[in-house]
Amino acid sequence: EKEIKTAYITGADCTLCGRCIDVCHEDALKFDFRLKSLV
Repeated sequence: EKEIKTAYITGADCTLCGRCIDVCHEDALKFDFRLKSLV
């Protein structure tokens, strides 16, 4: 059985409903700026 280790949600995919906060474990979410290494 494969596990999902990393999944990226882009701004266009997010509807700002907040459901991910309600259903995911506390350590499951990490909000980050993926292009920070270029800045």
